Amino acid sequence: MITLDPQRAIARVLKRNDEKLITSGNITGTVICDIHEGEGCKKSSMPGLIFNTDGIQPFKSSRLKLWPILIALTNLPPSIRMNKDNCCYLGRTLKKNGVSFTTPGGKQTIKFEPRFGLFDLPAKAPILNMHQYNGNHGCSVCLHPGIWNGSRYYLPTEDSYPARTTLSIRSAAEMARKEGSVIDGIKGDSVLTGYVDLVNDVPIDYMHCILEG
Repeated sequence: MITLDPQRAIARVLKRNDEKLITSGNITGTVICDIHEGEGCKKSSMPGLIFNTDGIQPFKSSRLKLWPILIALTNLPPSIRMNKDNCCYLGRTLKKNGVSFTTPGGKQTIKFEPRFGLFDLPAKAPILNMHQYNGNHGCSVCLHPGIWNGSRYYLPTEDSYPARTTLSIRSAAEMARKEGSVIDGIKGDSVLTGYVDLVNDVPIDYMHCILEG
């Protein structure tokens, strides 16, 4: 694995957008217009990171795939949050050591924590270490087993199914590891286990599930 330390890149982003950063002090109102009005962000005083990855095949003649991990800062306004100049590649020391940068007001050090993981459906399954969307129990939100019609897919039904929780996913992962089998679509521990809420912090793939049906 090749890792890049993004501290300098994030320091440049923070310095360039110092006066635009969103903090708990400038969040007003009760209407949810952005992730900062959500309960998940309100529970933590630490700035958050949105992380995303997807497979890239750099050469058609090779089976080699790259999985770069891209991060964005939740404390930037939505209008500039995902600008290419404000995105960086993930490092491993942001929560422990933080990022230091200099502003007209002096030197600052900000520590970050993983906040949300955004993945398309094909990337989501291996990251969560579970069956893919077209497999048995391939829903990451509930225990709907799937409806078979030549290929497995999910449709609204009158039946209700238990919602997944981080605790239920970790319990299924432990059982899968002990029994050497897949439990409720879970194959084992996810690389995100212990870092984020495996249900609420890994949102539904809006592009594939909503825009493409």
